[in-house]
Amino acid sequence: MNTQIIDRAMMHDMTINEGGSALPRYLVLMDKLIQLVAFLSRPDDAGGDIAAVITDFIKEYGSLGEEARSCPQTEAVNAADLCPDAGLMGGSLTAANLVRQKTRPRPQKKPVVPYPRSRSMDPKGILTSGKLAPVLCQKIKSLLVKARKEGLNILVLEGYRSLERQKMLYQSKAGVTRAAAGQSLHNYGLAADVVFYDSQDRPSWSEGHNWQRLGEIGKELGLVWGGDFKSISDKAHFEYHPGMTLREVKKTYRSKGMAALWQKVGCG
Repeated sequence: MNTQIIDRAMMHDMTINEGGSALPRYLVLMDKLIQLVAFLSRPDDAGGDIAAVITDFIKEYGSLGEEARSCPQTEAVNAADLCPDAGLMGGSLTAANLVRQKTRPRPQKKPVVPYPRSRSMDPKGILTSGKLAPVLCQKIKSLLVKARKEGLNILVLEGYRSLERQKMLYQSKAGVTRAAAGQSLHNYGLAADVVFYDSQDRPSWSEGHNWQRLGEIGKELGLVWGGDFKSISDKAHFEYHPGMTLREVKKTYRSKGMAALWQKVGCG
């Protein structure tokens, strides 16, 4: 290689390429910087030792910021033009900053939280169906509101039950009811079942819930609580028929109809 080329390169801060041509050092630095930026832009899982590559680069070419300041030809070259993230590093593309820039924690995406299902006190619209005695509706509403205020996460799950449904449940032997068709106050709109929500927003009859307090609130409102039944404890069950036995309820219903029965109960 011509020694004059080498001397001239050393005098003017130039670098000799493989072909023996003298190139301004700032062009070589820019080329290497672009290569380095391309490397840093790769996905994190692309492989390679990031710190080692950057360290080798700095060892060979020195701090890019120092090189740029020592070379007049690079005054118009802004590292931020080549690497948008350079501004985040204070404009100093040192090994430590480049490693920090590449390996800094990425912002964690917030987990997608499903829109919370409404824990409605009456998801089936039982209290607005018109199939329960108005006085019972009002008392169940009061029960729900007061229990919720005390931290009992409850809902009304069952209200009026047709004779056909009562018969089906009774014959299923699933343990839902022991009353045959016509033998339950649900069949006359005078009973409702109130249960708890579990952690997954499903109706729950778990013994871990505070059924005792729920029953106490119901009784404070004048309701009969199934948890006090002697034959079978039905803690979700509440009914209202002051001064009337089941036999009297059935008689009034058969002779005068549902509306007359509800009126009699409401006046009781």
